This record gives sequence, structure tokens and C-alpha cells, in this order.
Amino acid sequence: MPSLPPALQASQAASELPLRDIHLPAPVGWWPPAPGWWLLLAGVLMLAALGALALRRYRRRQLHRDALAEYRRLADAPLTPAQRLRELSVLLRRAAISFYPQADIAGLTGLDWLRFLDATLPADKRPAFIDSAGEGDSQRDSDRPSAIGAALLQGPYQRDDALPVDDAVPGRLQQAVHDWLAAQPRSPGSQLAMQPRHNSAPSQGEPA
Repeated sequence: MPSLPPALQASQAASELPLRDIHLPAPVGWWPPAPGWWLLLAGVLMLAALGALALRRYRRRQLHRDALAEYRRLADAPLTPAQRLRELSVLLRRAAISFYPQADIAGLTGLDWLRFLDATLPADKRPAFIDSAGEGDSQRDSDRPSAIGAALLQGPYQRDDALPVDDAVPGRLQQAVHDWLAAQPRSPGSQLAMQPRHNSAPSQGEPA
């Protein structure tokens, strides 16, 4: 039998060796991400949070501007005293519900509503809607509407010829409404400190 060329002999000998098949490494998994992806995710979340905060701040400032613009419109409008009181009352209620949680505002009536308005005024503007001669717990017992507070509660439901207020009260009430609107915080989370008040239902016969 003729001998094989050396190259074929080497190839035949190699094929008879007990060698294992070549195994490729497993593909790289997507988890856990590389550190760079974590940094990118953190940056995206931070930008989203800053954007949401900026949008909320813008909307709050826009709300403040809109409320003052509506006040100026009412101040210049040719309204009767009763109409002016009614529009100012509506503006105050709408603004309060916009600036503060609706659940805290919607149920306030009578003296509780006036107490809230006074409590959310700056200290140098109090009292405006409430007259009180007492202190502490006795202060609440002696609370009564001031002249502009009574006009705010009763005026919107009276005819012009039946308004139980003097001619100066609508102007004073209009100024008090402006002071209240101007004092409201323009930034989220910066609400005025409120004077502590106890919750109570309006007394019987107390106007809403």
C-alpha cells in the first residue's frame, strides 16, 4: 500500500485526536445595564422632575396673574353695588379653590369662610373680614363678621336698594379682595402660614 503524503498523514492523525467542538461565548445580556446607562437614566429622571416643577410654578404664577387681571376687570366694570359684591364673592371663592386644596375650601361657609380669608392674609392686613374682641378660645366665641365680611356674605343676595351697608363698604371690600389675591403665594409649597382655627359647622341661621 502506497504511503500517504506527509500533509495528509498529519491531517488524518489530527482527525483521530479526541478534541472537543469549539463553543462560542454566550451573548452579553442586557441586565444589569452598564454604569453609563444608570447615569443616563438618572439624568433623564432629574430633567423630568425639574421640568414638572417648572411647569407647576409657571401655572401657579399664571393663575395668580389671571386672578389679578379678573380683579382689575371687575374694578373697572360699570356694575351696581350688588353686582360688584356678587362678582367679588365669586372671584374670591374661585381663587381660593385654585390656590388651596378644593376639599379644604368647598365646604367653608359663613364665619368659617371669613376666618379662612383672614387667616390667609398677611399679619399686617388682619383682621379684615372678622371682628374679634377675645383671645384664644374666647376669640372664636366672640368672632363676628366685620362690615366688609357681612357685605361679602349677605351682599350678593340683596337688591341694590336693600344693601345693609354704607357707601364706603363696597370700596373697602374691593381693596380687601385685592389684598387677599396679592398675598397668595406664587410658588408651590410656599403657602402663607394660617392662624390655627378649629373646624366647626355654621351656627343655625348663619348665612352661607
